[in-house]
Amino acid sequence: MDEEMRAAQPTPEQAEQLAPMIAMHARMAMEGEAEGSLRLLARVIAGQLEQDDLSPAEFASYARILSGMRHAEIIALGTFYRSWQEAEKADLGPKEDAVERTANMAYSGKMVPNVVPNYGELKALMSGLTRTGLLIEVPTVDGGNRYQPSSLFHRLSELASLESAAEPAATAQGKSAVD
Repeated sequence: MDEEMRAAQPTPEQAEQLAPMIAMHARMAMEGEAEGSLRLLARVIAGQLEQDDLSPAEFASYARILSGMRHAEIIALGTFYRSWQEAEKADLGPKEDAVERTANMAYSGKMVPNVVPNYGELKALMSGLTRTGLLIEVPTVDGGNRYQPSSLFHRLSELASLESAAEPAATAQGKSAVD
């Protein structure tokens, strides 16, 4: 948490709002929460502080969402974010779902077999992330599924650097991605 909060200089009023957020983060760390989740939550605090929009209730909501996430799920969030950003920046033409299709294809290619061994495991991983409300599952005409970010995902990405979560080394040293 020190790294994420290093530049922050909270005012006394902000410090009062920060106290329950930092206490919750510390409790989660003592209870053995995954390092990747703790880093994202520290970034949420830093992001709220930077935007001068401290909200212990919003932080608690993200804490509930991110707590218990496996290493692979944290990497998946970051990889999905990166793939979506790349697709939005690309010139994909007029198709309505071009960003969604391109992002999902790129995401799948980055995840299998680097993070998960096969597409069935990827589907299971994505199903877990839709449960959090961060991603929305969209059925395709051929009976498959694609995913798109929810407004909750976008807000989280405004506060915390989700792209850095795509780096396996950033979320856990020496652990398998499927742990």
